[in-house]
Amino acid sequence: MEHNHDHRLISLDDALAVWRCACGDVYMQEFLTPDEVANMFSVDMKTVARWREKGQVPRGKIIVTPGGEYRYDAAWMRSIIQMKGA
Repeated sequence: MEHNHDHRLISLDDALAVWRCACGDVYMQEFLTPDEVANMFSVDMKTVARWREKGQVPRGKIIVTPGGEYRYDAAWMRSIIQMKGA
């Protein structure tokens, strides 16, 4: 059985460029674990989960890792802290 697959190697820069086009600039963002968010806001991790479940953290500010773990946009979380302090 003959396979006609193109197995060209591409550079990491080219791979990132393709990925950036497909996903936006997500890889350039900093993300926080639920534990880091909980520490930042001095709340329990269950509270962070409730915020997510109730939609209090916008969907665009949360990603799910391939392992199914949630990560939160660090810049957005910091902006919320700054607004709370203002």
